[in-house]
Amino acid sequence: MGRSCAGAAVDLAEDQTMTSSQVFVESKSIRYSDGTKYQLRSDCWLDTGILGYDVKTKFIRLFPNGFMRLKDGYAWDGASGPTIDTKPSMRSSAGHDALYKLCRLGLLPADLHKVFDSLLERWSLEDGMWTLRAKLWERVLNRFGRNNLWPSKERPVKVAP
Repeated sequence: MGRSCAGAAVDLAEDQTMTSSQVFVESKSIRYSDGTKYQLRSDCWLDTGILGYDVKTKFIRLFPNGFMRLKDGYAWDGASGPTIDTKPSMRSSAGHDALYKLCRLGLLPADLHKVFDSLLERWSLEDGMWTLRAKLWERVLNRFGRNNLWPSKERPVKVAP
């Protein structure tokens, strides 16, 4: 039914066609996606330099002036590939994951992926990452990251129990 567990019983109870046992069963289930490790606890602003796009999702907003806002609650999986999560990789991995997600949703063209990868390098360097690591990470993404731009790579929604 597309409802989350928070408030589901109240929403369903207002539906006069549902029985109390249906409300109980529906309010016990949750919809979720796995594969995330981190969640923002405040908004994050990034300058992408990607001009002319006005894109809005629940947690990501790319403005025509190139600024991107990741909203409080945005979740991502951190550094991907043969690397580790460190403080200098947190902001850059969040921004990079958001841009790739916008591609998977069909809201940005996939041919921008090298721009996204160079932004990850720039943001990582701004946050204190070693130059060699940032450059290597960007090169690996240029070579292999493109596979994660397609809708088939979007994490499926699961239901439990």
